[in-house]
Amino acid sequence: MSYLGRLNQTARILRPTEGSGWGQQTQLTLVDEVPCRMQASSGSEAVEGRIRGEVSWQVFLPAGTSLENTDVIEVDGVQYDVIPPIADAAAAGHHVEVWVKEHI
Repeated sequence: MSYLGRLNQTARILRPTEGSGWGQQTQLTLVDEVPCRMQASSGSEAVEGRIRGEVSWQVFLPAGTSLENTDVIEVDGVQYDVIPPIADAAAAGHHVEVWVKEHI
């Protein structure tokens, strides 16, 4: 199976843009939709009167996917913040790898 054949989900790349008018609220604007593959990579729990889990994910995207450090990636309706740096895998132009955490 080819690399692109292994990208079994769709990532919506959302970019923050300044709103206009009163309040200048930041909005997320869709800039691209690309195939992707997500893989859970690390998690942690903290007990502060309750159990809280936080998972980091590694996302694999096609070569040439345009991402910025402030972008949000949405997969299956869940939004994730990009954790810099964004990597061109092995600097070979084969694919893009990025770490993300759930957007709060």
